[in-house]
Amino acid sequence: MIVVGSHVAQRTRQLNRLLEQTDVALLGLDVDRLIDADDAAFEEVVEQLTTQAVVALATSHVAIATGRAVRTFSDPDRSLAFARRVSDALVAVTRRTTQQFTVTFVVAKGGITSSDIATRALHIERAIIRGRVGAGIVWQPVGENARAPFALVPGNIGDDDGLMEAVRGISYQRSSAE
Repeated sequence: MIVVGSHVAQRTRQLNRLLEQTDVALLGLDVDRLIDADDAAFEEVVEQLTTQAVVALATSHVAIATGRAVRTFSDPDRSLAFARRVSDALVAVTRRTTQQFTVTFVVAKGGITSSDIATRALHIERAIIRGRVGAGIVWQPVGENARAPFALVPGNIGDDDGLMEAVRGISYQRSSAE
């Protein structure tokens, strides 16, 4: 499972290369549906995307991605609240998907996205750094919340192949360990 939330141009090139070179199903988080969404509408977006992810994971790797365009509002507090809402949706989809489907790895693209997915979705409190894969760093979670390996790939790090190499690397590491 790959979660992509970064807004930088490098993210687009890396995601495009990943989709061109690997068997990854792309599922988009429609952030516009979250603008001024009440809790019921938020839940509908999260549930729909979670269901799509669980179904797709049965046959391929899945990338869940936000669009690259940043939504801003004239009120800075509203812009920040919206950004948090988007992050909350990515976290909820990741958490629910990994609860419903045993993933073999999680890769998160984007600095804030990686932090939120690791701590809020996967509840990683401690991990052993296993090394680098592509533009990412692999963590092996330890303790009671230990699950599949997790790779974080900062938004503007690596060349165009960085995300693809991270996914291939963690996938290979995981299959070699089994």
